[in-house]
Amino acid sequence: MCKPRRVTITTTRELQEAWSREVSRSVQLSQILQGEARVTQSFADTLAQPVLNGIDLALGKGLPGWSVSGEGYRHEIEGGYVFYHLDRHEVEIVAVADSSVVVTGSASDQLTGQVVETLSVEASGDYYDDGWGGRTEAAGRVDAEKKAEEALARESAKKLKDAADQAATEAAGRLDERAKADAERKMAEEAAARQASLNLQASERLQTVGVRGRQVANRLLAEGYRAAVMAYARTSGADGIQCTDNAESLEIEFMLNR
Repeated sequence: MCKPRRVTITTTRELQEAWSREVSRSVQLSQILQGEARVTQSFADTLAQPVLNGIDLALGKGLPGWSVSGEGYRHEIEGGYVFYHLDRHEVEIVAVADSSVVVTGSASDQLTGQVVETLSVEASGDYYDDGWGGRTEAAGRVDAEKKAEEALARESAKKLKDAADQAATEAAGRLDERAKADAERKMAEEAAARQASLNLQASERLQTVGVRGRQVANRLLAEGYRAAVMAYARTSGADGIQCTDNAESLEIEFMLNR
C-alpha cells in the first residue's frame, strides 16, 4: 500500500424545475360584545335652575364614583352604569349584558414558480496507485461522481426551498390582510347574531340595575340641593349654617337675618 491519491471532479447541471407550496395565514380577533337597556330621567323638567347648577358644580368639584366621560359624567354600578348628561341635565340608568367573542380568520394561497439556474459542485474520491483494497483510480472517480450527484441534489433542493420561502415571505402581508378581513367579517356576523339576545338580557336586568341606579341618581340630586341651598344661605348672609349628611338624609339648617 502506498500513499493515497485523490481524484477531483467538477460537475455542472442546468436546474430547471418547478416548485409549489400552499401558504396559509390566520388572524384571531377578540371583542367584548355589549347589549344595553336604559331608562332616562330628565332633571331639567322637575328641578329649578339653582339645583341644576348645584349638580353641575358638585360634579365639577368631584364626587366619589363619578368620572368625566364624553359630554357628561359616568358612575359605574353593579350590572351597568349611570350617566349624567351635562348639556340637557338628564340621567340615564343603563343595564349592561356582555359576552366575549373570539373568531379566527384565515387565508391561503397556492404559490408556484420555477427555478432556472446553473449549478456547479466539486467533489473528490481517494485511490491508491497500486489499487490497494480495490481503491483504484476508477473507483475513486466513481466515489467522486456519487458525492457530486448528492451535492447537486442537496443544492437543487435548497434552491427550490429558498425560492418557495421567499415567495411565502412576500405573500405573507397580502394573506394577513385577507385573513384579517375574513376575521372582521366573522366578527360582524357573530355580533349581529348575538346583539338581540344581549339586549334582551340587559332589559331583563334593568329592574334590578334600576334600583341601584336610582340610589346613585338620588344621591346626585341631594348634592345638587345641598349646593343650591348652601349657596342661597351664604349669599343671603345667613348665620349658623349647619349641614348634616348621612346615607339616608341630608339636613341643612341656617338662620336668616331679617
